Amino acid sequence: MSLPVSVLRSRKFYLLLFLVIAIVAWWWPGKVPPQTLDYYQSLLCAVVSGPEQSSETDFTRVLKRTVEGSNSDYSLRKYHYDSNAGDTVVRQWNRLSENQQQQAKNDSHQCLLLLQSAANASHYF
Repeated sequence: MSLPVSVLRSRKFYLLLFLVIAIVAWWWPGKVPPQTLDYYQSLLCAVVSGPEQSSETDFTRVLKRTVEGSNSDYSLRKYHYDSNAGDTVVRQWNRLSENQQQQAKNDSHQCLLLLQSAANASHYF
């Protein structure tokens, strides 16, 4: 009792197709939830307006250190740095003009508004 060759080929084809879809879904960058994006925007505003002046190349490193450094040893839920969210917020910062960046450094509320406007503007491009 053997199966026809065409059935075996179709099973292999569907198995291969399933594996390709699973790998692509795993590697595909996920959409950043709005709450996470808000959190990373507020962190970036705290970083740029804080006493430790970081250069734009250090923003990613400082954000990662801040997120992962906020975990307590006894914490049941550990927060891990979301590189998609961090990169998105740094790109929003880089879209701001020099004048807007200076305003953001002086006023954290203005910083949040400017980053949110940069995020909204990016949806149209």
